[in-house]
Amino acid sequence: IAIYWPVITAVGGGLLWLTILLKYVLLKQDTSPRNLSLEEVLINEMRRPGIVLICSMAYLIALPRLGFSLSNFVFMMLLFRGLDSLQWSKNIKVAMGITVFLHLALIMFMKLTLPQFNFGYFSI
Repeated sequence: IAIYWPVITAVGGGLLWLTILLKYVLLKQDTSPRNLSLEEVLINEMRRPGIVLICSMAYLIALPRLGFSLSNFVFMMLLFRGLDSLQWSKNIKVAMGITVFLHLALIMFMKLTLPQFNFGYFSI
């Protein structure tokens, strides 16, 4: 029974990452003109995976300082904005939903000890 939460969290997180990868990296719409140099094409093709890599490294650096939930929310917001998502309300709803789900699953239900950001009497 104890293995259910890690499996559910891993599957849910994997599906979310797959969705982000498919939507923003692999299935992106090509709106650039066709007369680009090889250097410009390489820069355009490496931009999105580079953003994912840089945001992931920033997330790992911020995790001990901001705590799991807050750094997770900030990470997703930066990732969505870096991948050219222009709908702020949708970005906030998705990032908040994922953050709340992971917080409940990992910290509240599984009782994992993850880094937290303290606001005095309240910590997340």
